[in-house]
Amino acid sequence: MQAFVNGPDLIQELDNENSPILIISDVDMPGMNGFELIEAVKQKSCCRDIPFFFISSNGNTEIVEKARKMGAKNFIEKPFKSKSLIEMVREAIVN
Repeated sequence: MQAFVNGPDLIQELDNENSPILIISDVDMPGMNGFELIEAVKQKSCCRDIPFFFISSNGNTEIVEKARKMGAKNFIEKPFKSKSLIEMVREAIVN
């Protein structure tokens, strides 16, 4: 498993054979926000089915709805419990 510090590094890596099996991204990031990242990921035909999770401390209805419309599998509001995150990830990988 590899972690990326920013969206552009992840996008560059998506062209390689070792694409991630799931992406967890904060909504608010410097350089490329989570919405820009999911849009870039979903534009790549090899990556359209990768489960995408958003994490944010701002879980207002508008942001959650936008995330879902853009193809996010789930929206996790900070603070969150590790056990809940692990269960969501497990479910996404199994399904």
